[in-house]
Amino acid sequence: MCKKITFFFLFLSFSFFCFAQVTIENVNFTKSPLNVQNVGKPYEFDLTFDFKGLSTPPNQLGIAQFYYFITEIGDNSYFANWPVSGFKYAGSYQNITNGFRFSFEQIQLKNKFPNYPSGSYKVLIMAYRGGNQWAFIGGYQNHINNNTYTFNFNDFCSDCGDGIYYDKHPRFYLTKGTIKQDGKTWDFFKNEVPVIESSLYPSDVSETKFTFTINNDGGTAFNAYWSFFISDKNKLGTGSSIFAHKIFYKRPLTIGSGNEKTMILNEKILGRLWEGNISLNLLPNKTYYFHVFFDGNEMSAFNSWKYVFPFKVKRVDFSSRRFKSTFFKQSLLQSKNNQKEEPYNINFYNLSGIKIMTKEVHNIEEENEASLLQPKGVYIIKSKKGDRKVYVD
Repeated sequence: MCKKITFFFLFLSFSFFCFAQVTIENVNFTKSPLNVQNVGKPYEFDLTFDFKGLSTPPNQLGIAQFYYFITEIGDNSYFANWPVSGFKYAGSYQNITNGFRFSFEQIQLKNKFPNYPSGSYKVLIMAYRGGNQWAFIGGYQNHINNNTYTFNFNDFCSDCGDGIYYDKHPRFYLTKGTIKQDGKTWDFFKNEVPVIESSLYPSDVSETKFTFTINNDGGTAFNAYWSFFISDKNKLGTGSSIFAHKIFYKRPLTIGSGNEKTMILNEKILGRLWEGNISLNLLPNKTYYFHVFFDGNEMSAFNSWKYVFPFKVKRVDFSSRRFKSTFFKQSLLQSKNNQKEEPYNINFYNLSGIKIMTKEVHNIEEENEASLLQPKGVYIIKSKKGDRKVYVD
């Protein structure tokens, strides 16, 4: 749909004349993003173009502004009389390869044309040097129709109705997600897979910092909850084989229309995660998954309501903790120390004989892991595997 528009400029410097040929390319007239639209107001539109063929910015070559003029196809009047127009200062641009990109402020067409919001239109881009000097050579009206970008409104705004924005739904999604630990940062949206230090004992591992930027570019506020899980599966559902450890569950979240919010979480990822009576031991070289869920009003309007990000772990626990265990009343069952069994309870006592904790485990290995979660000291453990004294340093 874009047409190439070619202009010839004449510049005077130190009494020397020179000609330079440039082109205006990639003229793009589109509906503005939803975060720009205002409910109950006419739709806003964006207009951009590329100024190609020069390495020197146009504002340094005598061009003051760029103007646009819009009218319906079939209107052959003088371009300065067209119903819609606006300008952009030539010094406000974005650098691109072999040229510069210009973006005009948002444009409204409501009440400007009898056929709006349908019909076919044309856009003319003109360079203005001041003093009624347009950087355009040739007869004006004879060349306008050949040097315009034309568009059919229904090509990109078939859902614009009567031209007024009535969207009453939030449109909600993550735009950024990073994780940071010990000075190293990974970006989820660049498909980077973090390797997180993990330990059974909280003091052995530093906090992991999660940062998420959440955007709502819809017409109303988003009032909802969001939840954060860890699992060894990249898809969660029902069933005994699915493990999902809740970092938090249904935390309230409100984001106004057209706004974004950055959420920061600081968590320690332990080497064994528990959810009810089910545990997951995080092992090196295996892949695990962070799951981010959203639950709230108008879910069908969301771009997405769940996100999954993979990660791996590096265990730093047993090597940094000193642990000794001495059985003084051993059970015959102790020979099955690492075999997965039916769950059973162990009781921790201090040296004064006061019970300080009861924990459900499956074998001696899990008893040891539970011991490492205790503060430094000496404890008595009683279980069906036998009674023993443990030293945790």
